[in-house]
Amino acid sequence: MRKHWKSKVDREGVSPVIATILMVAITVVLAAILMVMVMEMSAEPEPVLNAEAIYTSQDGWVGRVTYASVPMDVDDVEVFVFQGNKYWPVDGYWDSNTIWFGSTFHTIPKALAPSDFPAVNFPADISFHYKGKKLATIVFDFGA
Repeated sequence: MRKHWKSKVDREGVSPVIATILMVAITVVLAAILMVMVMEMSAEPEPVLNAEAIYTSQDGWVGRVTYASVPMDVDDVEVFVFQGNKYWPVDGYWDSNTIWFGSTFHTIPKALAPSDFPAVNFPADISFHYKGKKLATIVFDFGA
């Protein structure tokens, strides 16, 4: 005797509407995951900057870049001295429009500094900030 399987005629799978919604949801989730992975791979690396400070009787202190991981626009880099629990902007100028190996920052003489700028006590921390983020700090001491 043969066994016959009875099938239900009214039995159906997932409704087409639910299946469509599930497929769209899965596609959106996979697209979002792929986008995050691609964005992480293409993110701009954090720049690195190393500098040294040199004092000359003619120019005052000069900051010279000894290493820069990427060229940086001078408008994006600010120089500060840390005195009295506060970062004070240092007036000066760069010797070029792009900061790269060997770029030099020259300070404006003390006579032209703002009147509320404190007298610098040494050793002093001179820091270079790129787009608001501190990249390098030089502990600057004349031995005074």
